[in-house]
Amino acid sequence: MKTAKIAAYLLVPALALGACSNDSDDANSAKQESSQTQENAGSNDAPNNASNDKRAALGERVETSIQPENDIFMTVNSVDFASECKFGVAEFQEAPQVGPDQEIMQISGVFEVERYEGPMAQVLPAMPGTPMVVTADGFTQDAETLVSCAAPDDGQQNWSTPTPVGSKVKVFGEFLVPKGTEEVIIDGMRFPTS
Repeated sequence: MKTAKIAAYLLVPALALGACSNDSDDANSAKQESSQTQENAGSNDAPNNASNDKRAALGERVETSIQPENDIFMTVNSVDFASECKFGVAEFQEAPQVGPDQEIMQISGVFEVERYEGPMAQVLPAMPGTPMVVTADGFTQDAETLVSCAAPDDGQQNWSTPTPVGSKVKVFGEFLVPKGTEEVIIDGMRFPTS
């Protein structure tokens, strides 16, 4: 009996909403809006779908924005691997726990924001997206940002520092990844790890 009442409470509002919007233009508009929201989900409006990724060489400046109103560029200069944080452990933090099948991926590069407009610019600051990696067995997974590692002390900005329009900054980030990582994907661009 309770199940029937719950189903009725859920079904009546759904039917009412369905009856209110029978205009195909509204449906198309909702589909476009949903599609745009999915495309803009990353911090730089880059796609989150790894199958759409393009390839770039280390040291190559590439555009990572996909929206026509944005001009955002990334250059990955190096991808190194280590067993501990490059600049030590952050104050009040403990050293990251690196398992036997893991290592710390250290990425250095340049992030440039020439133009950043549109609806996402009102909500999210421009910064490099959290990397994904391609493992030795071909799987794609998110890299884990290591907040316990100290910020760079050599003039580079922390990876997740917001970058103002018109700025070009050196960035550095440390991420926990599986050993044998073959590629890193940043904002829809694939970079080699060596």
